Amino acid sequence: MTDSIARSIIKSELSTKLTYWTSEKINGYYGDNAPTLMNAVAFEEYSNGYIIARPNVIEYVDVTNGNIYKLRSTENALDYTCFTALNTRLTDNSANVRIESAAFNEVLSDGKQYTEITAPEGTFGDTAMIAVTFQDKYKTAADIKPYVTKFIDAVAEILPHVVAVADAEGAGITTAIFRIDNFWEDDSGAFFSNCDTNWTTPASQAKAAGLLYLTAMLENFIGSKLTAEEITDLYNYAEAQWS
Repeated sequence: MTDSIARSIIKSELSTKLTYWTSEKINGYYGDNAPTLMNAVAFEEYSNGYIIARPNVIEYVDVTNGNIYKLRSTENALDYTCFTALNTRLTDNSANVRIESAAFNEVLSDGKQYTEITAPEGTFGDTAMIAVTFQDKYKTAADIKPYVTKFIDAVAEILPHVVAVADAEGAGITTAIFRIDNFWEDDSGAFFSNCDTNWTTPASQAKAAGLLYLTAMLENFIGSKLTAEEITDLYNYAEAQWS
């Protein structure tokens, strides 16, 4: 748990940067080269972690303890409610898939929402994207395909819980679970991050959005290591598992 003095400093620093890193400044920095499938981001690295900012939200990720300190320009109570409800549901049902948990949440006097989130074991481990792209153990299609299959299966397991929470809260479905860069592995297994965001996608559109993310990852990031047939096979498997 973060002490009050450290929390005050973090909130102040994030608030200053959120004010400066406006949507216009971030998008202006990228110009026509803004990242696809996500809002453009600003990034700043520190010895213990990094700050990443998207329009209307900024977060400091401390890689030494698995904590994320997030500041939104306005409160999003529904996202936070769904996030905490999903964590409770997964725990109560002894699910084999995990997400991060909320350690602290506060609406500030200026209307901003400050949240502290922690990884399940206090460490992030590796993201699937980093593992698939860079680590030596995922050099070939024979290595990559089982890893992507594991991700697809994890999405299939968490999806009914996400749908149940969305239905109970009158929300849409968070598409964070469909992004392989939100899929992490620590010593205890896999977990999803960023499940406190974007509970807005109608259930009828969630699968299509998920398949779009998967296709982009396979074709744009690791497509050179997979044949067109292998990519199609993984796509078809995901389509069947997420139905």
